[in-house]
Amino acid sequence: SAIYEIFTTLNRQFPRAPLVMELTFMEKEYIVINNHLKCCGDGIIDPDDPWDEETRRKDACELLNQYIAFNFNSERVVLTGDFNDDLADVPPNNIFEVFLSDSDHYLATDLEIAHGSPLDWSYPTWPSHLDHVIITNELFEDFESEDSEIEVVKIEDDMSGGFWEYQNNISDHRPVAIKFASNDISLSVGKPSSKKSTINVFPNPSNKTFSFAVETVDKKAVIEIYTINGQLIDHLFIHTGKSNAIWNAMDFPKGIYYAKFIVGAKIEDVKKLVLIK
Repeated sequence: SAIYEIFTTLNRQFPRAPLVMELTFMEKEYIVINNHLKCCGDGIIDPDDPWDEETRRKDACELLNQYIAFNFNSERVVLTGDFNDDLADVPPNNIFEVFLSDSDHYLATDLEIAHGSPLDWSYPTWPSHLDHVIITNELFEDFESEDSEIEVVKIEDDMSGGFWEYQNNISDHRPVAIKFASNDISLSVGKPSSKKSTINVFPNPSNKTFSFAVETVDKKAVIEIYTINGQLIDHLFIHTGKSNAIWNAMDFPKGIYYAKFIVGAKIEDVKKLVLIK
């Protein structure tokens, strides 16, 4: 819906302005705030020195908390990015205390990773875990689902040169990926689901039409087509006793779409569609 920067004049707290993305996915509103806080320091918060690195990061976190409370008090907010600090630090030197001490409103989803093996941390060359995903209570229920997960993705495992190749060509930080499973759809930035599909799509990618094959339905069924922004743009009814449908996508622009297969009132499956031109 919108992308913009905040705190653009507060260079002490935010040497790089946070980037806010307001988005709609599957008819739900989400707020993602991406951050890259000041690096370095000695691990000690010095409240008497406003330019102390830990103090700058702590003040940044407190401003983010205030901004969320004032602007997105009842929204689904994901606070993420390179915070350049450790969730597992002991108070009073934990810059995240404003979030960790307010468990009614915030959850640091990767806290277990921060307390876990250094082999699984996001910044392996130090090693330390500096990249985090903090969510507001509007997302607690989705994240508590057994199908939700948080992990540090080791892309270097799929590269012939390992972490050396990854670091020299992509980043010195590993990505931290989160998957939310809700009653409507799993929103995944990690590994694809291993759940057995109840709907098959071919060809995919396609430049014209998509054919759907499903198990023969014995009740009202529909395939709803959504844009990547979650806008419902088409629907295909599958009548009782039938097992296929075709979506003609010739009038739609190239890009990523989603097909949601609904039988009765239950969502059975969701498939990503790639439309090429």
